[in-house]
Amino acid sequence: MKQAVLTFLKPITNRFPLGIVYHLGVFVMGFIMSGASVFNSVTPFGCAFVGGMPKLYILPAALGAMTGYLFSAKTHGFFTYLAALFAIAAIRFILSGFLKFDKNPFWASVTTFTVLLFVMLAVKFNTDGNLILVLAEALLGGTASYFINTAFKIKTDINIGLMPNQTVAVLFTLSLVVLGLMPINIYGVSIGKIAAFIVILSAARYGGISLGTVSGVLICFLCVLFGENIKADFLFFVAGGLFAGFFKNLGKLGNIMGVLICAVFAVCNIKDYNEIAARLVEIIIASGIFLLLPKKINGYINFLLLNKAKANNGEEIKGAIVMKLEFASGALRNVSNTIDEVSKELSRINSPDFEQVLKCVENSSCIGCSLRIHCWETEKSETVENILSIARDIKNNEKEQNFKAKCLRYDIFYSSVKKHYLNYLSRLCAEQRIDEIRNIISDQFDGIADMLYDLSYEFKTDGCMDYTAANDIIATLRNMDINAEECIAYSNSLNRLSADIKVKLLKDTSLNKLEIMKNLSVACNREFDAPLINKNNKEAFISISEKPNIYPEIAVAQYSANDNAMCGDSYDYFLDGKGRMIMLLSDGMGNGGRAAVDSAMMTGLLSRLIKSGFGFDCSLKIANSSMLFKSSDESLATVDITAIDLFSGKTTLLKAGAAPTIVRRKGRCAKAQSTSLAAGIIREIGFDKAEITLSKNDCIVMMSDGVNNEGTDWIVNEIENFEIGSAKELAERIALMAKRRRSDGHTDDITVMVALLNKNQ
Repeated sequence: MKQAVLTFLKPITNRFPLGIVYHLGVFVMGFIMSGASVFNSVTPFGCAFVGGMPKLYILPAALGAMTGYLFSAKTHGFFTYLAALFAIAAIRFILSGFLKFDKNPFWASVTTFTVLLFVMLAVKFNTDGNLILVLAEALLGGTASYFINTAFKIKTDINIGLMPNQTVAVLFTLSLVVLGLMPINIYGVSIGKIAAFIVILSAARYGGISLGTVSGVLICFLCVLFGENIKADFLFFVAGGLFAGFFKNLGKLGNIMGVLICAVFAVCNIKDYNEIAARLVEIIIASGIFLLLPKKINGYINFLLLNKAKANNGEEIKGAIVMKLEFASGALRNVSNTIDEVSKELSRINSPDFEQVLKCVENSSCIGCSLRIHCWETEKSETVENILSIARDIKNNEKEQNFKAKCLRYDIFYSSVKKHYLNYLSRLCAEQRIDEIRNIISDQFDGIADMLYDLSYEFKTDGCMDYTAANDIIATLRNMDINAEECIAYSNSLNRLSADIKVKLLKDTSLNKLEIMKNLSVACNREFDAPLINKNNKEAFISISEKPNIYPEIAVAQYSANDNAMCGDSYDYFLDGKGRMIMLLSDGMGNGGRAAVDSAMMTGLLSRLIKSGFGFDCSLKIANSSMLFKSSDESLATVDITAIDLFSGKTTLLKAGAAPTIVRRKGRCAKAQSTSLAAGIIREIGFDKAEITLSKNDCIVMMSDGVNNEGTDWIVNEIENFEIGSAKELAERIALMAKRRRSDGHTDDITVMVALLNKNQ
């Protein structure tokens, strides 16, 4: 016992003085809730409060509830509740060491319900014989523990606020406090009802009609169980919360006016003038306290009750986004066209002219020469030819001997030609490089324009928004301590549900794909596939879609040329969050480190762009311009993409300079080849595309050009004869055989990617 007390006191002293304040607050709430009575004799809420506490607050909650049971005038058989209280506290303290029991509020509810049920069956049922009342009391206690546990374990961010289920848990807990204050009257004025009106006004002020009504319903429900006038309480609390929320836009005075309007109708159901006066006094006092609440407290209430996490569902918003994206895409394309037009005009105006070289040579070396007229008028063509000959010889570090005999100032003339010709070459190279940069920038603008258009098209064709699923997803993630800021859920024409979620990453945020998949599947009553998670600084973006019909088994086998440490081929494969498996393979020019850099850069860029939701064509355009801009030296890489729709089996093959892909469909093989150029060579680049629909037991084999050096007939034969085995075995067999079959004396990087399509379990 001593050790247990020290365990509880340690966090209090570590957090002094706030720890003392928090524990004192829990003690007071436990004291008040133990006096909350329904049906005139049922007071399980002190036990429920202890059952719902996290481990840190079990001791002060138990002490507060125990003190309340001892001093409450309405508690009958308080020894029964004390026994249940101690049992619940002991069980909760023991189970709190297990993460599964401590994290889920369901277990707090089960503990309270079970203990109350057995204790009440052992004591009350033997005396009263009312089984229904015993069950009702146990259910009330278990339900209250669930809400209390949820409220006290909330971990959220001030920029997000609480989710609806968390807000209801907080309001329910506050309603129990209100119920505990109901017996306290001063000259007929109920402290509990004053607190009730403050809760309703605050909920309506910061949560609008919905939270105002919810708080009114909760308080009215408990007041009816307490034994109050149901007609009057309905108008005071439920309708009061509704009207207070309706007049939210008028400020605090508008909230108060809403409650007063309902109070006028409520008093018509009360015949006792003293009770009417008491109710009006309660509303006036509550309104005064509500108006005088400090800004700091108002801000905290706003944080608690206003859920800032958004489930975007408006079709109007969707239309506006599509329109803006299309407009931005068109604007960027116009910028690209403008850059092209301006660059062409500048090239025409500012392009270096060889005529300027001739003029500069004449003016700098021939002024005052007696042969100037002869050389530049009579024999101009011969002079120009000699200058061109000197220019050619300058590149070879030779001097023109024939012209030397004719020129009186050959050394000066030669130096002038050399100087101005080299300047001409420098300007020409600079102009060409600037023109290349202009073209690349223009391509970048074109690529971004295509990306925006792809996003707008995706928004337009994704189907309808699912607001309910989005809210369920946010609530589920928040219960997993994942701060979901926004969620867009949508169903396509085939009723496949997909969702994109924006998450704020905190220090202790854990994004476990398996847990996310399981919990969201339960929340949305759909079977989801593993989510795609992209992290970006302090944010993460989660894309998730329903579990598809096809499961691809993917394996890769790879050998580097000459057993180098670095392979010039690079690959990647991933689910894009929309029900497609994407396979990428890139082969850099040559082999070794330089080829590895080029292929890795191509694969990395394409993977990131495709994962972000951009189309294949615009992703290739961006990656190609990046390759062109990366280095003045030649830098290229092939691109090979296979996209498999795991719902329908529709498969798209996209190639840019890549080696063939072999597809086995219904036991027969077909070959997809590429005639387009690799990326990094020219500006205008595109994919060779092919589409095919695959099903169970079909197979796809992608390869780099080091595999098919001896042709593809033997590869087709291997694939068609492959019946039993894994994708890894097939990939390794083809890669090893390709290495052995090389007969030209050269070596190259070898990469084989195999996808076997199986039916999803």
